[in-house]
Amino acid sequence: MAPAQGTLDHYRAQVRAYLDMTGAERGLIVLMTSGVVIPVLPTKPTESEAA
Repeated sequence: MAPAQGTLDHYRAQVRAYLDMTGAERGLIVLMTSGVVIPVLPTKPTESEAA
C-alpha cells in the first residue's frame, strides 16, 4: 500500500531539512514495499548544482 500524499510530503520536508542542515547535495526516500525511489533536493542549490 502506497503512503498517502500528505505522508510523502512530510517525508520530503524531513529529508529536505536534513539536507539543509548538513549541506548534503541530495537525499532519497526509498519505499521498500513498492521499490519506488523519490529524489529530494535541498531548499537552496548546492555550489556544484549552481555552477
